[in-house]
Amino acid sequence: MKTSDLTDKLAELQTLEMSPADEKRLWKKFQLEWNYHSNHIEGNTLTYGETELLFNHDKVTGTHSLRDIEEMKAHDVAIGQLRTLATDERPITESDIRQLNATLLKEPFYKDAMTADGKPTKKRIDPGEYKTTPNNVIQKDGSIFEFAPPAEVPEKIHELITWIREELENPQFHPIEAAALAHHRFVLIHPFDDGNGRTARLLMNYILLRSGYPPVIVKTETKPEYLAALQLADAGEPARLIEFLAKELDWSLDVSIKAAKGASIADEDDLDKEIAIFVKNQTDTAKDVVPRSKEAIETLAETSLIPFLNLLTDKLEKFSPIFVSTMITSNPPTPGENGDLEKAMRYWISQGAKNNFTVIMRMNGFKGEAPTPFDLQHQLIFNFTQFEYSIHHQNSVMDTRLYSEPLLQEEIRDMASKIQASIFEEIKKRSGQASR
Repeated sequence: MKTSDLTDKLAELQTLEMSPADEKRLWKKFQLEWNYHSNHIEGNTLTYGETELLFNHDKVTGTHSLRDIEEMKAHDVAIGQLRTLATDERPITESDIRQLNATLLKEPFYKDAMTADGKPTKKRIDPGEYKTTPNNVIQKDGSIFEFAPPAEVPEKIHELITWIREELENPQFHPIEAAALAHHRFVLIHPFDDGNGRTARLLMNYILLRSGYPPVIVKTETKPEYLAALQLADAGEPARLIEFLAKELDWSLDVSIKAAKGASIADEDDLDKEIAIFVKNQTDTAKDVVPRSKEAIETLAETSLIPFLNLLTDKLEKFSPIFVSTMITSNPPTPGENGDLEKAMRYWISQGAKNNFTVIMRMNGFKGEAPTPFDLQHQLIFNFTQFEYSIHHQNSVMDTRLYSEPLLQEEIRDMASKIQASIFEEIKKRSGQASR
């Protein structure tokens, strides 16, 4: 991509008279793309569709941390601030850069970190404040890449801001080249404890917007190429970073020209891209999904369910002195057996492990102090669907898991104790001693 081609496209765009309505829909698309991709590159979990839902309807589906949602909203506010800075008569200042970072991060928080001797710790992140300790990174080959030391940050930021001002007043580079160089210089300084990548991309787009160009949006699917280009720039070869960002700027110019002509600016492959991103994310965190089978249930029974039933039987035995009779049965029942849940489950599995497995706990004739003798009955149901099993006590779901996710010993003890406690509470209530 030649810089002259970008210049020609900008000239074409400037000859077109864009209506306020077209400009509004263009920036709506830019904000959606910019917010989603810049945050997703840094690990935000909202999908493209969820980001669109958030900004169009102020709603979010799925399970996300409050920080991810607030981070997306804060980034949108920062974009608004940047657009104001780009149209302001005064040049950008160091204070503006710090304010952009403060807006992005919103409020102080703690993140995982390592001490100088390699021990895990928590580090307080103060938005808009320069780092006070080194924030170097360990690269894939094990080597450490060192950013600017904390003591050098104010001077280096001042030099960068001065360079940007002079470049905008008396250009020595094409705007995309200046934007790429400023982006890389900022990343090398890494002045803040967090949000450096997002702040760098905002600063890059300040130069472009100030120069009359639309913003560059680094897409999450191009992250490997983006990082590789930055690494080459680290080695003194910025050409690949400039070329990479030029391609993205070319996309933004094409979208802008379409909008100015009143044409559709929806990408034909928007859905395909979102699906590809979603599939990649899910693949990276894929679980071992095992379909229901006799073998899967048999393995689960040996590791989790039978130990759980044996422990539960022991815990319920503690109530037997205060009832005329206690009885534990299963459905389906075991021929010739009564009360041996381990044998019952093994027999059920030997018959194909069809349907669900139910445990009925009966305690008849309370012998203690009570207005009148009473009986209790509790049910424990093991439900087996195509890919998951769940454990139900009475009308409550205690847990739902994949067949590849057995119960841990601590979890077995916890669930058995919860059932025991539930039965005990009912006994106290029925005997009139709950408040004693």
